Amino acid sequence: MKARTSGAAKATPTQIAQGSKARDDHEQDQAGQGHEPSAKRQRVAKPPLPPRSTRATRAKQGSGGSAAGLKEEPAGQGDTVELKQEDQVADGGGSGGGAGATAPDLAGRLPFRSENGKPDSDAAFLQVLAAGAEAAQAGSGAEAEAPGRNGAGGEAVSKFGLVEKDVAKVTKDGVTHLVWLPSGGADERLLLAAADKGGRVSMWDVDGDESGPAAETDGVLMFAPHGEYVSGMRWLGREAAVGANRLVTASYDGSLRALDLGDGGRWLQLPAPGKPEDAEWSALEVAADGRTAYLGDPMGFFELVDLRDKPRPVAASGGADAKASGAVEAEGAAAADGGKDQSKPRVLGAEELAGPVGNLMICSRKINSLHLEPSGAPLLATSCSDGSVGVWDIRMLERGVAGVVAAAKAGGSGGSIGAKTKPLSLLQHAKSCHAAYWAPNGSKRLLSTSYDDTLRVWGDPTAAGAAADGGCFSQLLSISHNNQTGRWITPFRAVWSAVSDAVLVGSMKRGLDVFTAPSPPAAHLGAGGAKSPARGKKPPVVAGSADPAGGQLLATLSSEYMTAIPSRAAPHPHLPVVAAATSSGRCHIWR
Repeated sequence: MKARTSGAAKATPTQIAQGSKARDDHEQDQAGQGHEPSAKRQRVAKPPLPPRSTRATRAKQGSGGSAAGLKEEPAGQGDTVELKQEDQVADGGGSGGGAGATAPDLAGRLPFRSENGKPDSDAAFLQVLAAGAEAAQAGSGAEAEAPGRNGAGGEAVSKFGLVEKDVAKVTKDGVTHLVWLPSGGADERLLLAAADKGGRVSMWDVDGDESGPAAETDGVLMFAPHGEYVSGMRWLGREAAVGANRLVTASYDGSLRALDLGDGGRWLQLPAPGKPEDAEWSALEVAADGRTAYLGDPMGFFELVDLRDKPRPVAASGGADAKASGAVEAEGAAAADGGKDQSKPRVLGAEELAGPVGNLMICSRKINSLHLEPSGAPLLATSCSDGSVGVWDIRMLERGVAGVVAAAKAGGSGGSIGAKTKPLSLLQHAKSCHAAYWAPNGSKRLLSTSYDDTLRVWGDPTAAGAAADGGCFSQLLSISHNNQTGRWITPFRAVWSAVSDAVLVGSMKRGLDVFTAPSPPAAHLGAGGAKSPARGKKPPVVAGSADPAGGQLLATLSSEYMTAIPSRAAPHPHLPVVAAATSSGRCHIWR
């Protein structure tokens, strides 16, 4: 692996060109499907395409909408309407601009103020979120393991149905991420967060009625914490020692934010490496304890952030000018000086604004996803546009980043340190890999999605669970699937069912495919968990499936109420519910 010399702003012109070409979330590596550069960089002449507006123009135009601040998708037109809506957001930065509606304070914080709701509905919705998080935090482990609270397996999902009231236009632009928000108690409330290509994060009270919060907007509130494509979203639950019950988001605009439910609700600005105008984040993961965030960028560089650090007082979102909005540290200055008034606020230096930059290169192209193993093993899975799927020891990555930072401070490049940081297993698709996710049941199996028209399950064929250390991963299952979403549909990202026995992925036939993917039986594993091959040696590639029952299509969930292709799916971890979202911003609740 390589390491960049120092500082996010010192990338070579070639690297900058590679990063801007990777901007588009479609990862279109096929012939004739090139990427379009970032709005931050000068555009290059291309063949005629549908007209797009600049970020400045989009900010002036504003947005109209219906009850939820959004235009409705005419019934029965499906993908045709979806294409028209995506015409303006195909560059991966989305229509953006919404974050400029509310200016951040000197600490970069944004109030909990929606674009489509009223102050009263915002406050009521915030109370619902806070109450749900508190109830979930008070819930015992026994309650979480009670019957009916373990989510749904593949067989159950294959029998799910969809009704009209469970469909809503939740985001303005194409959905990029879905997260179920916690809500404990006997009657758990369905609260869904959806991020989109324009930098917005919407929240939907799925079963809300006329007496519920945000009733005038059909239970949907839309916020704009970022100015560009939201590339990652994670919920920090009760186990987070730092900043519990927060929704953390990252964006291509270079910012990292968290929704804090306390103190009237705030979108906090978290510390992030480099300067926002020089940074673009394409992937996000957050440690379970909430102390560390892991970031990937379009050039293949890996960063980590200590979220306990004080955030930089820079307003990174919405295209706001950094010098005007946050380069002056005025807030709290009087308190720091014993209550005395300050005649002149202190102007922060560039190094104070930027923060540490690790710049550890772990792949040759854009990092599309980062995912920590959920059972607590120190394993991180990465997927990249070069087709690679990496299994890393997170401790080695952290040491690698620290070594690069130390070398940069000493005037070196840190290249030798980066070269020594290698994955435990490096797996390969023939084309761009959009995502790689661990099975939630702790079986240490990886599910990846690629433009090579396969969904693959990887694991250690000699061990399972706690015995698998990540050093001998190979293919356990390969499922043929049409992943050619094209230019206008957000690329598919297959996910596990809540009990890890099935794979859920969007279908080009406007449905949600459900495939079997059970854990390999003990007979297919090495006796007693045989010793893995020596680290550094390439593990054998197993063609096909280790389990003949794997990869069977259980069902394709389709309905007259799902009129477009669902490119994102999110099974509820505790309830028999699955959310599916399209590139037109519509969310569908299957149950």
